Amino acid sequence: MLTRLALVAALVVGTVACGGGGGDAVDRALDRLEDDERFDTAFEAGDTFASIGGLLQAEGEERSSEPLLSAAAYAQVLAVRVLDCTAPGRFEAREALRTFLRDVGDTDDTDRAPQPPPAPDCR
Repeated sequence: MLTRLALVAALVVGTVACGGGGGDAVDRALDRLEDDERFDTAFEAGDTFASIGGLLQAEGEERSSEPLLSAAAYAQVLAVRVLDCTAPGRFEAREALRTFLRDVGDTDDTDRAPQPPPAPDCR
């Protein structure tokens, strides 16, 4: 499990360091969630959630946006949680983040972050 955490942390750091370009981070994150191939395995799902967290964190820090930073933290939690999920759990996590991102997309940077849904329990 420690190796998995280190791997996810490295992916998040790498994604943040690379930043992102063009388009809104929420829209780019939602686009990644629509790509079924990113969720074939638990590792791919974790990688996708980590990359989403990284792009949301980069834009959230740039814009000083509590909603984006909250979404980044939630995505990073899911990146670790989903590593133990079967396909139904990966689907549940994907839907939870999709719902939360839509809520975040409806807020202004100066608003309080919406409450994230509970992370799925894949056990």
